[in-house]
Amino acid sequence: MRTKWRPTMTIDRTDADWLAGQIDALPYADITMTVDQHCRKRMMPKPLPGYYDPTVTPYMIDIMRDMSPQSPVRKVALLKSAQVGATTACENVLLFYLDHAPGSVALYITATDDVAAEWSEKRLDPALDSIGLIEKIAPIVQSGRKTGDKRLSKSFLNGSRCRFTSYNRAASLRMDSVQIVLMDELDAAPATVGKEGDPMELAEARTIAYSGRSKIFLFSTPLEKSTSKIYPAFLKGDQRLYNIPCPECGHMQPLVWRDRDIYRLRYETDARGFVIPESVGYMCAHCGALFTDKNKMQMLQSGRWVPTNPDAPKNYHSYSINALYSPFLSWESIAQEWADAMNDMTKLQGFMNLKLGEPYEERGFEAPRLERVTELRSDYKRGTVPDSVVVATLGIDVQKGGKKEPARLECELCGFSEEGNAYSLDYYVIEGDTDDPNAGAWAELRRKITGQDFPFVPSIACIDSSFRPEVTNKFCESLLHLHPVQGAETMRGLFKEYRLKEFSGLLKYDINTLAYKDILYQRLALRRSVDGIEPPNMLYFPSDYPMVYFDQLTAEEKRAKKVHGKIVGYQYATIRDRNEALDCRVYCMAGLDILALQVSVLAGKKEIDWPIFWDWCRSGRA
Repeated sequence: MRTKWRPTMTIDRTDADWLAGQIDALPYADITMTVDQHCRKRMMPKPLPGYYDPTVTPYMIDIMRDMSPQSPVRKVALLKSAQVGATTACENVLLFYLDHAPGSVALYITATDDVAAEWSEKRLDPALDSIGLIEKIAPIVQSGRKTGDKRLSKSFLNGSRCRFTSYNRAASLRMDSVQIVLMDELDAAPATVGKEGDPMELAEARTIAYSGRSKIFLFSTPLEKSTSKIYPAFLKGDQRLYNIPCPECGHMQPLVWRDRDIYRLRYETDARGFVIPESVGYMCAHCGALFTDKNKMQMLQSGRWVPTNPDAPKNYHSYSINALYSPFLSWESIAQEWADAMNDMTKLQGFMNLKLGEPYEERGFEAPRLERVTELRSDYKRGTVPDSVVVATLGIDVQKGGKKEPARLECELCGFSEEGNAYSLDYYVIEGDTDDPNAGAWAELRRKITGQDFPFVPSIACIDSSFRPEVTNKFCESLLHLHPVQGAETMRGLFKEYRLKEFSGLLKYDINTLAYKDILYQRLALRRSVDGIEPPNMLYFPSDYPMVYFDQLTAEEKRAKKVHGKIVGYQYATIRDRNEALDCRVYCMAGLDILALQVSVLAGKKEIDWPIFWDWCRSGRA
């Protein structure tokens, strides 16, 4: 829906008005310039060459003013997404004090010393040069050489100096008193530095000598909620949100991803999963109108920060900003990243951190309730194929048997539609010896595969090789499109490929069972909306599947692993005796991704290209 921009208000924040409101200016009575004024003399590199224009990211103006010497604010915390201009604002603060406040001592801290050195060389040096500070570096004599320009420090003729270090260097954090502390990518900091303590507390403690004049700026894209440092720092402050006016009704509101379980950024996708550009719009929380980002700059420049925590200390401001505000990103591109993350849950944390500016909470999943899962039984029977299915995979679990159960192979045939919906087509239990790849249950499985004895012939089969891998490998070696797989919960990504030279170059895969079970349990919770709209990745099961299947499908739950009382990871643990159906479904899901990658590579791609894959499925080669 297209909307016409109708400005409803303009925030008039003149420099004189702002300065008049600052009552704690005594230590800097002779300084009238603010950071956001000073930075206008800075020349910027590409992609926005020219003098720095603070109105491009107007939400950073108040933050830079808080860091100006006239402001009584002593501490600022910024919880942010990527690409919102925070690092540039931090550099502006540093440039101001080095140039305009003689005698200032600043400390910049980031993830590693190498990152600090690279930042100094590639970002800070050009910025210093653009405002004429390079020639003002002091010629300090040390060990026979003159230089105030070192790899991790700079000193200037006016007495100002700055040092750059990393969170891991405890000695650096305990040296010297500093007036200005700038902590970049705070969530990259370790919990403690050896026996020295929290690096954030160590750095802040160095400002004590500058009581009343110190400035602390914490900013970071958050990572894990359980270990984040920037997220609790935001909560301790006054929690400011940037409100912009709705172009239709003028209601001031923050741009949020989700509000009371309602997704505010609305969009539609086509059959290939691509976001339809003209469908993208933000739904006003007041009037419900959809407006686009066509006039984002006008909305941003009419915005204002609104504190939401009245109990915060008066001299502690905290801010939260996400990628919806970024002048460098379109809402269409953000919607597309979200749509992609919904098809690949391994991308979800990256989206939450880098686009929403929110910490990711890795939490345990309780096993889905049986009565809720059985609601997903649909109006087709096992052995029949819904019309929307375009490809099928086979997942096979190997059971050695025991006193209560015979040796057997358990198999699920799973069909998939282009929308990512998964349909269980049939489930097979093949009893027989599993020690010989040419006899028993293996011989019967070979007969089914070679005879294409399936309602929909699978394009790939993934077979558990954790029990007697040499048997599974030998069986897979003799047939096309069969792959041994093995679970690996701690790996990165969804799967990893190996070529077994001793088995005729057979491709074997390690699969991230932790991630796949996360995805499965999340999708088991999906339901049609009240108006009948079906979300992508829905799961369906035949109407005549027995309860024992669903018992096995939900036989595990995710639990935290703890060491000395601290969460160090997560794992799935069984809560019922049998989990074969769960394992088979995981192998089916991995099979779909492996097949999609194989098809994409044949088409010249390095990663999965889902549109190409679905085209291949429709072509009849699947």
